[in-house]
Amino acid sequence: MTRRRLAVGAALALAACSSTASDPIDAASVELSASTLTVVAGADAPLTARVRDAGGRDVGGTVVWTTRDAGIAAVTSSASSTGIVRGVAPGTTQVAANFAGRYAVATVTVTPRPVASVVVQPSTVDLRVGGTAQLRARTLDAAGGELTGRTVTFASNAAAVATVAPDGLVTAVAPGTASITVASEGRTALVAVTVTPIPVASVTVAPSAPSIPLGGTVQLAATTLDSLGRPLAGRAVTWTSSDQAVATVSSGGLATGTGVGTARITATIEGRSASATLTVLPRPVASVTLSLASTTLAEGDTARLAVRLADAQGQPLSGRDVTFASDAPNVARVSATGLVTAVAAGTATLSATSEGVRGTVVVRVTALAVAAVRVSPDTTRLAVGATARLTATPLTAGGAPIAGRTIAWTSGAPGVATVASDGTVTALSGGVAVIFAQTGGVVGQAVVIVQAPTVQRVIVSPGTASTPVGSSVTLVATPVDAAGATITGLPVTWSTSDASVAIVSSSGRVVGLAVGTVTIGAASGGATGTATVTITP
Repeated sequence: MTRRRLAVGAALALAACSSTASDPIDAASVELSASTLTVVAGADAPLTARVRDAGGRDVGGTVVWTTRDAGIAAVTSSASSTGIVRGVAPGTTQVAANFAGRYAVATVTVTPRPVASVVVQPSTVDLRVGGTAQLRARTLDAAGGELTGRTVTFASNAAAVATVAPDGLVTAVAPGTASITVASEGRTALVAVTVTPIPVASVTVAPSAPSIPLGGTVQLAATTLDSLGRPLAGRAVTWTSSDQAVATVSSGGLATGTGVGTARITATIEGRSASATLTVLPRPVASVTLSLASTTLAEGDTARLAVRLADAQGQPLSGRDVTFASDAPNVARVSATGLVTAVAAGTATLSATSEGVRGTVVVRVTALAVAAVRVSPDTTRLAVGATARLTATPLTAGGAPIAGRTIAWTSGAPGVATVASDGTVTALSGGVAVIFAQTGGVVGQAVVIVQAPTVQRVIVSPGTASTPVGSSVTLVATPVDAAGATITGLPVTWSTSDASVAIVSSSGRVVGLAVGTVTIGAASGGATGTATVTITP
């Protein structure tokens, strides 16, 4: 019903626009070669009208052609019965053929011009990873005319290398090549995309200054950065060592200490490099073991300590500092070089310490039998009051000295000379004293001759004195030699000339008994001296 109304309306419009043939012809019908016609915009298509009378015979004459919408399709006459329809713009309209009031209508559909080719700019793209490029696609008809409003699609054959958005924006993903297909209405164009890595601007190595023991390892890591300081992944690293005698490094950056010292481990990536300073230290001491050929020593013996240093795996270590010590150096002492000397009977723990690790061994020292004691000097001459130091040396049966023994000193004549615990002899009075030194049940001896000094005179002070009956006064007697030097340590004998007047004690104290005068005498070393004492009422 709608189609019919459209045809009628078109016919009325066409009739209004048409003109009548100058010579009326009795036409019964007008037929078109096609009721529908499809034409490409810009192209022409013929449409033929056939006019017949009532008897079905063709009628000659001029047909008037009209279009409902000349903006979609135009029509012109190329012959009396043929109209040339030209597509103007995509759409649908009607074209009518009119003859003497009779007409026929055809529906004309104008389609867009087909895409004959696709042109893309740029046709090749070079990008670095992460970069982008915008593709511009143009659709052209067969004549090279540009077509607008056409649907264009973009596709990448290697999205792992480069992707493309619906609007043609290409994004570089990874190094490699990709082909972008640009399509429109079955026509395609290809864009070659080459993606290169982002250049390395700098390299860092971590850790930057590691230390490992000899034989140890450390994993180094190299980080590559672009010019903006962003890390770059997937780059090939070449590792080298400045001194393989100190450290080697694997292709994966694992450094191994091969000798004590310092080496630079360098990572090189695309012409850029960075280094770490690796210090290889001696393997740390894990254990210290001490041993002696015999852990029992006699006094005076010496022995060398054997020290074995080992690492955690039990491997021997050398060239390390070792400190020796003894917890009882009076029993056994040890030198800085590990020489042990047995000093006296007992036990001692000897130790060796290296890098904070300590090892010990216990040594037992047995006493040597004392066969004799030698006292030196064997004869000493002293004046009264003088001193001298004697030394006693215990000896083995072979005459070897024995150290560390306690000596007991005694004097056979302590009135003549005494001896201290350190062997110091003090002369007291003239005579001969035997000094004994004993240890381990064995006694040695020396002779000390004390020469008494010659007393020239005895000075009694005061020379004169007085005291009442019943009181006392003390006198002092000083023996002196010919030079007037005081002689000490000599006994003094006191006497009185009249015991009924005054008496005198052994210390020189005079006590008055009766009024009178007495002479008090002091004798020492064969010399005498006197003082006069008056006893008053």
